[in-house]
Amino acid sequence: MQNRAKKQAYLHELFGFNTPVKGFEDPIPVFAEKTAFVPDVNPDFVFDKDMVGRVLRSYGARENIMLTGEKGTGKTTFVQQFCARLNIPLMTICGGPGLDESYLMGGKTIEASSVKSVDGLISYCLRWGINILIDEIAAIKPSVLVSINDVLNGDQTITLKHHGLDPSKSPVDLVDQEGSLSITRHKAFRLFACDNTGGKVNKDPRYAGVMVQNTAVRSRFTCFRMGFMHPALELKALTNIVGEKLPVSLAKQMIELAMRVRAAFEIGEMYDTLSFRELKRWASKSLVYGSLEDEIIPGAERKLIPDVHNGFVDAVYTGMEESDQDMVRQLFELVFNTTLSLPNEYKNTSTEFLKLLDSEELNWDFAA
Repeated sequence: MQNRAKKQAYLHELFGFNTPVKGFEDPIPVFAEKTAFVPDVNPDFVFDKDMVGRVLRSYGARENIMLTGEKGTGKTTFVQQFCARLNIPLMTICGGPGLDESYLMGGKTIEASSVKSVDGLISYCLRWGINILIDEIAAIKPSVLVSINDVLNGDQTITLKHHGLDPSKSPVDLVDQEGSLSITRHKAFRLFACDNTGGKVNKDPRYAGVMVQNTAVRSRFTCFRMGFMHPALELKALTNIVGEKLPVSLAKQMIELAMRVRAAFEIGEMYDTLSFRELKRWASKSLVYGSLEDEIIPGAERKLIPDVHNGFVDAVYTGMEESDQDMVRQLFELVFNTTLSLPNEYKNTSTEFLKLLDSEELNWDFAA
């Protein structure tokens, strides 16, 4: 990762904006070519201009950066695409209760009948100047994150705990030996984290499995809250992904329903919200389940009519809490001016079968 060539580029052009980002009107130096671990650019991802400018300032100040917010607001993808546009190498790991200090900072292993010290993901990235993203960071045990406070604190020399000290070696020899006890932080190293809760005390019950994190650990991050996109940006992102087969008018209705669900959540009328991830899946499934319009003019191209009902049920509705399902049916009718059509598994209940049986209308030859 050494001696990479750079070029001058306009920030707004790299991130797909029509006008300059405030404070970055002039060209900035960026890496000229993509190298190992640089994420692929997703041209369909839509950035918030203000957020890009603020994160880039923190990045330039070598701060640890944490993105928090609701599910499906693009936290992880933002980091990956931020690095992709700037040709910055990035390794991503996902937090969990089984992730320990040796996974992050290394330990000892046996190789060719000899004991060998190996790096963890963070210590490797520290050595080589690779950015690292810890996704779902609050799922890691608090004691593990406390153990890397020297990394989070910005210390230029990081002492690895697993090496042990050879009493026969002088301090100079210890520093010079292969697989040194200490790592000098590479100037290009940055640490990103993403999480729904940010490890705060008031945990959201929707995000089970996360842990309250040490406040000293949290204080070592500059935190940014990722909210839902402006409806116009959400429309742009949605149509970029699913293409022209989804009519813009229908995409706007889908986004309106998402906004109404989010608003109901904000005032406590719904247990959960509706993310862009779910919105995207709904749009895609509506096209997959769609059907061609009736042939009006022989030989003319027939348009695809998206099935927003079955698409919504499979992409969003079935995964909702039952109390939210009651509310979302009302919102669906409000937005689309029609009742949500539910598939057979919601209609073929034992109660309905008993009604048919009692009225002698049950079709016993149905399976014939």
